[in-house]
Amino acid sequence: MNEELFQIKLDETGKNLLIRIRQWARFLYICCVLTCFFDLINAYLGIKSFLKYTDRYDDYMKFSVIFNIIFLFIYAILLPIQAYYFFSFSRKASKAMQYEDSIGFNHSFKWLLKHIITAGILFTLNSVWAFVYSIREFYFLSQ
Repeated sequence: MNEELFQIKLDETGKNLLIRIRQWARFLYICCVLTCFFDLINAYLGIKSFLKYTDRYDDYMKFSVIFNIIFLFIYAILLPIQAYYFFSFSRKASKAMQYEDSIGFNHSFKWLLKHIITAGILFTLNSVWAFVYSIREFYFLSQ
């Protein structure tokens, strides 16, 4: 059952704004892919360094290095996925607008929802990392 609550009409300003959003979403996606590449290189180098110097680390440093490598790896994978979802939303919304396809426009919001869910996961991951890291630092400084 379709229920029409309102009809969306875009003027030239709205269309131009969607085009600009799409361009920025593409730029964001490219930047996130590059960031992913360098984060994965840093995680790999961190693992190699950890394995090479593991005998020099105390338990505090081992935990820190392993926790940071895991965080970096997960974040590096999720960040470009989030940017891809946003780029897909903007691309599909722009195409639907161009072809005046209301069904396609409605379906484009599924990509926006995926983007928001992934952003929530990244925010939670970053919050957990910051919390654990802070607790660990307070514990280390109190000894």
